[in-house]
Amino acid sequence: MQDAYQVRCDLDVPPYLRKSFRRFVKAVAADAFEAGRREGGRETMNRLTGGGRRDPPDIQHIQRVVADRLGILESYIQSDRQGGQVSTARHIAMYLAREMTPLSLPMIGKAFGRDHSTVAYGIRRVEQRCKTDDKMGDLVAKIRAALHQ
Repeated sequence: MQDAYQVRCDLDVPPYLRKSFRRFVKAVAADAFEAGRREGGRETMNRLTGGGRRDPPDIQHIQRVVADRLGILESYIQSDRQGGQVSTARHIAMYLAREMTPLSLPMIGKAFGRDHSTVAYGIRRVEQRCKTDDKMGDLVAKIRAALHQ
């Protein structure tokens, strides 16, 4: 199982640089997230990756798109509401945040007002439902496509 505090990175980094690179990416992501200035982190990552990739959406944008697609208020995703549609929307947003951003589970949890273990549960739940429920898989794919626009 991946360490909850590790930042995901899909770049090809030579083995002898991986530990330093991960530490650097984690620091940039944490600083940008905490300060609310994700642009600084994006600019650094664009320089490192050559700038050819599209910027990942921020968590607030993911929450907004998921809420809009499921017809609920954006504030419900961060609330303590536990209704089926609200928790499904929250879990989808957590899943997409993990997939589309370099943030760790604790950072994602902080954005949702939740613990990292709750984020991990929500991600697993969406993964399981996508495997067994075609409607859920289609919904997640449509939301992912909307976020890439």
